[in-house]
Amino acid sequence: MTPELEKRLAESLTAESTGIIPYLPYLLQDFWGLSSDPDEMAELLTCHTDFNSGWRILDLACGKGMASVCLVRDFGCSAKGVDLIEAFIDEAREKAAEHGVSDKCVFIAGDVNEAVAAERGYDLAIWGGAGDLMGSYAKTISGIARTVKPGGYILFDDAYLPEEGKNLRFHHNYLTKSQWLELFKAERLTVIACNDTAPEYDPKEYEEDLGNIKKRAEELALEHPDKREMFEGYVKNQQSEYEDLQDGLIPSVWLLKKPSASEE
Repeated sequence: MTPELEKRLAESLTAESTGIIPYLPYLLQDFWGLSSDPDEMAELLTCHTDFNSGWRILDLACGKGMASVCLVRDFGCSAKGVDLIEAFIDEAREKAAEHGVSDKCVFIAGDVNEAVAAERGYDLAIWGGAGDLMGSYAKTISGIARTVKPGGYILFDDAYLPEEGKNLRFHHNYLTKSQWLELFKAERLTVIACNDTAPEYDPKEYEEDLGNIKKRAEELALEHPDKREMFEGYVKNQQSEYEDLQDGLIPSVWLLKKPSASEE
């Protein structure tokens, strides 16, 4: 993994230091879903497409495989997931077995940049909140689009700023809604639907999630006292991102469609 890719990976998981990467599986052990909500994705697909058991899904930066496993379990389709962190892939395979879909789910530890260069012909590609892991958002969208067949779909999970120049606590390169639309237009992707209705804030759930991360960070800090500042910084970034999502940053899941062969 190149230093630049390490940097982008760390940022995609709300970290500023690449030194945190080996500790991410421990810090996030209490979470299966790391970003995307499979129920939200399923609703978009069933309302706006003919989503069925014959579909092939490519889940890029799949994390622990929650989106793929749940969609395959509930709809009988097949999925391939790719993620850089091998421990996440191990857990994705365990979850696939637990939910009885190992025969229809393949999870591979690898670089999504290599995956988008090689994978083709999918009915659906999922990008679940992994930021600009491919170098820029333009490259990311272009790479994902190449993996789906003409007339295929993309579920793109990220967030947008309501206005340019908004100050965020966690300094990430978020775009405005109009900037996202321009990038989709440049790839000739049609926006079929966008779920950008902010979920109701649940302070109890937030405190529980943050409490789990704080607990794991403190355990690591006791084991590695020389890295305490790094672990505490990770907790602070997590808290900042949570607060940003409650203070104007708008989470969004876009359902995009690639032009059909007749439209190329």
